[in-house]
Amino acid sequence: MAQAQDNLSIPAPQKSNKLIQIDLSGGVNFDLTHRVKSNVVTVLSDRKSTIPTMDMRLLHFFSKHWGWYFDLKLKMNGDEIRDCQAEVCRPFETNYYIKNYARDIDSYSKVTTTVDFGATYRIENTHWAFYPKIGIGFNSMNRQDISARLKGKGTNELYNIYTSNYSDYQSLVTIVELSLGMSINYKVSTRCYLFADINYMQPLQNTKIGYVETNSYSKEVRKHHIFGSTTLGRELNFSAGIGFPIFLHKSVKRPKKPQKERMKDIMEYKRKTFGLFPGNK
Repeated sequence: MAQAQDNLSIPAPQKSNKLIQIDLSGGVNFDLTHRVKSNVVTVLSDRKSTIPTMDMRLLHFFSKHWGWYFDLKLKMNGDEIRDCQAEVCRPFETNYYIKNYARDIDSYSKVTTTVDFGATYRIENTHWAFYPKIGIGFNSMNRQDISARLKGKGTNELYNIYTSNYSDYQSLVTIVELSLGMSINYKVSTRCYLFADINYMQPLQNTKIGYVETNSYSKEVRKHHIFGSTTLGRELNFSAGIGFPIFLHKSVKRPKKPQKERMKDIMEYKRKTFGLFPGNK
């Protein structure tokens, strides 16, 4: 196998590889989260099953086969597909007045990110290259919250309902995940290559959220459930794009010799190779 820098743009071997590969691509993201109506965690983070993505990746091989990569993915979520607070409060509307029903719609992010980095291995020839990858990722996802007050119709009952993730609330939840992937590259020229990529993200944590109903007067907890999901953030990504090899080593320009010296070197080369008078041999 030839080294990546030889295949892409470097004609001579170097003591250290100073080639950075930059991949730019677009693709599609599939949500593989196991979602059920009774699980508050997956309901509050519900999203479209398929969304477009844009991706940028850096690769560097520090040896003949091994290297590292850093990947930044932008996921285009579009608009929200449901109002979770309205869904949770709707069953109470028969017996209760709903107070503090407003929610912060501006907290929803139409673009979220996934960042992952790790090790990659290369198998390549003159035109084709295969890069399996394994790494750790951080997947950001939108999550709604619930916060409302219930006033009994014809009674003095007053209850609060809300969700809690046992930390300071944020509209985005970040999930630590295992990243597995494979890239297939085809060299077009010494300046660029085409590639296709597949990437699977598997959560490494159990994301939990609590649902609480309390009496506003006595603070007595009427209902308290903890919901969890080990599949929230499980995703499959397909993308294709173009890559560029960037050589960071500055080439050293040799001083140009005078024409007289160049002709002398040519004649010396011919003498050593053919002799001064090849026709006499």
